[in-house]
Amino acid sequence: MTSPTVAPSPSPIKGLPISWLITGSMLLCIVLLVASVIVLNNHGARDEAVLQATKTTQSASRLLTEQARRMLEPAEATVRQLAFDPLVTATSLEERLQRLHPLAKELRANPLLAAIYVGYDNGDFILVRLLENDATRKLYEAPAQAEFVVQSIQTNADGIREGNYLFYSINHELLLQRPQADYRFEPRARPWYQLAVKQLGVAVSEPFVFASSQQIGITVSQKSRLGETVVAADIVLDELAQSLAALRTARSTQIVLIDTESQVLAHSNMSRALRQQGKNMVFSSLQELNEPALTALASKKPGAGLVDVYEIRGKEWLGVSMPFKGLRIDGLRLLVATPSSDLIDQMQRHNTQVVALLAGLGVLMLPLVWWTGTLLGRKLASVSGRALRLGNFDFAKPQQRNSLVREVNTLAESLETMGAKTQALLEINHILLTEPKLQAMLDAVLEHAVPAAQTDAGVVFLWDEATETMAKAASFGKVPEDVAASFAYPAGRSTRTQVRVLSTGQQQLEWVLHTHTATLLGMLVLLRDTDKATNDTSGEAFGNRVADGLAPAIAMRQLPLSHPRS
Repeated sequence: MTSPTVAPSPSPIKGLPISWLITGSMLLCIVLLVASVIVLNNHGARDEAVLQATKTTQSASRLLTEQARRMLEPAEATVRQLAFDPLVTATSLEERLQRLHPLAKELRANPLLAAIYVGYDNGDFILVRLLENDATRKLYEAPAQAEFVVQSIQTNADGIREGNYLFYSINHELLLQRPQADYRFEPRARPWYQLAVKQLGVAVSEPFVFASSQQIGITVSQKSRLGETVVAADIVLDELAQSLAALRTARSTQIVLIDTESQVLAHSNMSRALRQQGKNMVFSSLQELNEPALTALASKKPGAGLVDVYEIRGKEWLGVSMPFKGLRIDGLRLLVATPSSDLIDQMQRHNTQVVALLAGLGVLMLPLVWWTGTLLGRKLASVSGRALRLGNFDFAKPQQRNSLVREVNTLAESLETMGAKTQALLEINHILLTEPKLQAMLDAVLEHAVPAAQTDAGVVFLWDEATETMAKAASFGKVPEDVAASFAYPAGRSTRTQVRVLSTGQQQLEWVLHTHTATLLGMLVLLRDTDKATNDTSGEAFGNRVADGLAPAIAMRQLPLSHPRS
């Protein structure tokens, strides 16, 4: 004889609260994310520095080239237009001054133009310049109301060259004409004149320092359509030099523009690009800057933005030497040198900010995560308590709100469904054991089974051995007309498929009821709408349980009928 199975005694429930698990998981994710950022950035810091240096130089080159183009194109358009102006054929100062208005208009329209002038093939010369700063006014000893000055050299009838300074107001009124006996200027000997005479189109001079304003600039010039008169305009390059300072990405970045003789044409600190030589300012040489990193970089062959990594006095530098075509002057180079440590430190500061931001966001999110975990824990505790009460056969349905978490709601709903089915099975078993009347038993069983199986109706048929028919004995719910009150059912008939579809669209689930000796007793039928049918087979499983208990109960209650009193 086998001993009865003894249920194990409940052991203390182990584990951590879900609020702790969620909060701890988030903290772990933040720590792993921060650690990954630190490791990855430290591992690739040097490569990133090289890449940053490359991007900086290429960006600087593109920006400066575009800026130089915007400076050159308006000036080129001006000299091309003036090459066809009557000014180029005027032979006297009076005729030339008649064209003063368009020249002044061009100077006001383009603030980068320092002066517009014309050199004639006989040596005459006329220049128009705005008096835009105190240094220029002082140089020319200009009257207080003067807006611009005209410098003129004219050959008179005796072949003598006469120099004059003419000062005009903003309304082009002559304020003062000052003869300049010592003004000696030969335009035909100047590079801008000789370049224009030798070529078609606009010529661009080498950068130089303007004697009047001590600014760095270039001259664009073009020969007129008649003779060898040349129209020219001076362009100030201060804006280009200022852009070099703005392009520095680190505090120690050095940016210079040099020519073929290593003269510094533009520097991120323009005060170092020029030096005093007598009364004039001249370009500093790269050696005079005393910047070993730039000097070493200048000795390298210029490439297409490729970074050179080299050491100067034990310090690693990242340098790029690129040809500069923005001014359309051959041999110009843009040099950019940066200590690698500066870029790496800069990136590490950025990475530190990112890490601090991530950590700060994590700290700010902790209360929300803790609240979410606590709320979820309460909902799960409620569901867990419901499961414990079901285990104690307490089927009272508590009042509870839906959770924001779908899985928690699904679990709670599953528990309620399980509790309802368990309660229904217990009630059905009680009815099967205690109800003596067959009809009352069948009615009560269907009343509990139909809703518990989540079906719409149910019918129990009993088999009549004499007529070999199934006759409706009990029903519950709205039974469709397709379900006959009785139908032929031979004892040897093969079992049909458990689930059939009626013409009404409903599904009909059937269970044939037999005794343990295979004696046919009847049939249990449950009906449900097709749209309620899902992949869930719990309805069929519940029907199986009911059918298994219903068959012997029917046999018990039919037993007196099968054995009448003698």
